Amino acid sequence: MISISVIIPTCNRLDTIRAAVDSVVDQRLNDLEIIVVDDSTKDSTKELNALLKDYNNIKIVRNENHSPANARNYGVFQATKDYVTFLDDDDIYLRGRLNNIGKFIVENENKFSFFSSGRFKEYNDFEEIKTLNNQKFGVIKLTDNIYTNNIDIGFVMKRELFISLGGFSTDFPSLEDWDFIIRALKVGDGYKLSRLDYAVNSTTGRTRVSDKQVASRMLLAEKYRDDFGDKWYFKMFYEGLSFKKEMRLADFFKCLRVIGLVSSLKYYIKSVV
Repeated sequence: MISISVIIPTCNRLDTIRAAVDSVVDQRLNDLEIIVVDDSTKDSTKELNALLKDYNNIKIVRNENHSPANARNYGVFQATKDYVTFLDDDDIYLRGRLNNIGKFIVENENKFSFFSSGRFKEYNDFEEIKTLNNQKFGVIKLTDNIYTNNIDIGFVMKRELFISLGGFSTDFPSLEDWDFIIRALKVGDGYKLSRLDYAVNSTTGRTRVSDKQVASRMLLAEKYRDDFGDKWYFKMFYEGLSFKKEMRLADFFKCLRVIGLVSSLKYYIKSVV
């Protein structure tokens, strides 16, 4: 079985972090360490140490360079195991997730750049569950991941490869995982096990990094335009704007330059009516 470090960045979520850690402990792996990275606006390491004092193989570190990308990168540099993976502080793994991925890695260690599995959304402590449509399983190629991020943040990768790829880009306020997976897939295909065992907490009313997707989609579009072409660029740019509830006049002129008069007018009218 593989040796693995699970990095859990946390930001002002003392109410959910224990459930996240419990779901990792429940994987029952022999060679495991958990690294909780305190990325809160106010130093919460004292509270985290008190809350998690009964756990073994856990390290709590403070990240002063606040951002999701920085926190995860810092966790990787603190890690000591051969493989690294990630878990958000309000999400959980279902039992068997890391065991199943680990067994597959042992059998296919040098065939893929990373390994993952399926995800689903849960609301209000599993009061409601929603599956995600059109998830692709099996071998994941670069072309499978350019229109939507088909890989959750819980991908498993060799630590040395993660570092050699430069980690998560701190230029992105969100979608840094999508940017990273694109770079990883340029190195080699990934693999996604046909299991739904990563539960994404989608309870309403919580502040989320994903709320900043407008700027990040624009950055992604600009960064990879030469790689994936104008058609992809236009689609990403348009969908980035669609995350805004209302389109400003400045957005309209920018959209006009990129996707043309007809599409810009349609979007502008839709957003202001």
